[in-house]
Amino acid sequence: ANNILNSAMSRSKNVEADDVWTKLQRNPPSKVVDGLATGSGGENDPGANGSSLVFVGDLSSGKSTLIQTFLKPTAAKDTKPTIALEYNFARRTVNGVKQVANLWEIGGDLVEPKLLEIGITLTSLPTTAVIICCDLSKPHNILNSVLRGIGAVKETAGKRAAALQATNVNRLNDLRDKLTAPYKDHPDANRVRPLDVPVCIVANKHDTFKSLSSSDRRAVIQVLRFVAHFFGAHLIATSSADATHRDAFRTLISSLAFGMPVKAACEVNPDKVVYVTRGSDSYQKIFLEHGAAGAEGDVPSKSKGLVAKEAEMANYVTHKGVTRDCWAKVSQYMQSLFGEPDKEADKKKEGKDGLESGEDGTEAADLNPFPENEIDDMRAVRDAALARYIQEAERKEEMLNKMNQRSSN
Repeated sequence: ANNILNSAMSRSKNVEADDVWTKLQRNPPSKVVDGLATGSGGENDPGANGSSLVFVGDLSSGKSTLIQTFLKPTAAKDTKPTIALEYNFARRTVNGVKQVANLWEIGGDLVEPKLLEIGITLTSLPTTAVIICCDLSKPHNILNSVLRGIGAVKETAGKRAAALQATNVNRLNDLRDKLTAPYKDHPDANRVRPLDVPVCIVANKHDTFKSLSSSDRRAVIQVLRFVAHFFGAHLIATSSADATHRDAFRTLISSLAFGMPVKAACEVNPDKVVYVTRGSDSYQKIFLEHGAAGAEGDVPSKSKGLVAKEAEMANYVTHKGVTRDCWAKVSQYMQSLFGEPDKEADKKKEGKDGLESGEDGTEAADLNPFPENEIDDMRAVRDAALARYIQEAERKEEMLNKMNQRSSN
């Protein structure tokens, strides 16, 4: 009887352990594609070992398709919307050594940002990179989309970095040294704010982007370059429908996934493969170089660009960083060209955009010459709450005006 009871208890424990993560490891075995062993689980699934890539971005921005482009570039793409979190992995063998990359995809719009904590863990932080996807077919949403992703990543990576500092400060210092290395002798070294993980901004659906005018395409790329440069991120534009774009994307993602050096490049022509590695751009190039906002005689029809001359640039980019006015101008610039972002997408922002933690530019620039981290963080929280209150009040006022108009009619 005791043997029967022990057997039953053992089976019960196995059933309890059979959660979603255990089931995930029972998927079909991996396949080898272009030298990569790929899959979504299996008995040899690396689990928490190896490096990690975390994909975030708006709903329908093409995250699943990008992952499949990396894993199976020639296969037909038949993807479904990601509800919460999906896992894949890629594995390759170099000189007899197995290398593994865990691929985490967070469901669209970051409805639950805490899911990032699964992909960005304390132990994986030094070997994790984040891919922030935006949809070039919706240029009016791009700025909010990218900043929302950066805000969520910044918060999660910041928590992990704080925990790592308490347990292994040398490892954290090594990580930050690597992230800031491209800016060691850079003129903007004191004016960029890299996150605590490598970030790559992927501007997807470049094939649909071609429907915009040349000047509008250049404007979008100019703004994305600005955001990427400020946060120390790589930037690439890609399309699953074009082989050249696919190959460039796979090359960059492979480097991030398997810890290979990323070859420096700064290709900014929107008619080609936009490919800008961190540290290769500068505010001078972004704002003032010929062709930054368009070719000669080709300026956006509704705007003459972000900055007209160097004297104007000095109002936004100081020797300490980027001012709040600069971010406001960038937002106004995009809205002048493409209109306001979708209301539904804007509601999901929830005040998290990577700029509301007291580091929106200069960490004070000329606005705060005597920074105090704790006080500045509290002020930033209050500012964010005030901004949300104002936004909600404006929304209610707009609804009230519409109701009054209807009643008068």
